[in-house]
Amino acid sequence: MLLPEGLGYAEFVNEPPATERGSDPPTALVVYFLQADGKSPLSPPPSEVKARVEVSGSRQVATQTLEMKPEPKSDDASGGVRFTSKPGPFQLGNIRGSLSGKAQGKAFKLEIAQGR
Repeated sequence: MLLPEGLGYAEFVNEPPATERGSDPPTALVVYFLQADGKSPLSPPPSEVKARVEVSGSRQVATQTLEMKPEPKSDDASGGVRFTSKPGPFQLGNIRGSLSGKAQGKAFKLEIAQGR
């Protein structure tokens, strides 16, 4: 997802990856923040990153605010700008909501629609 004013990108993944359709094993929502080239880590890293998500379960929808904490990964070139949620039913194909924070001192809010 493109950050406002061309500041860079936010890339969403699940860790561990969600593998089974129809089940909801716990997985963390992970966001990598990248420069405008889509490869290099965003510098400086964003701050105050939060996700507000609606999680669709088998018969209900629950809204949660997730504190996205920086969890750098030294063995990954973009790992210095890796932010993670607590584990839960956060499979990208089942959530929508928003991601907010500050990048280069500017507030941003991105809409999440089923992992995009």
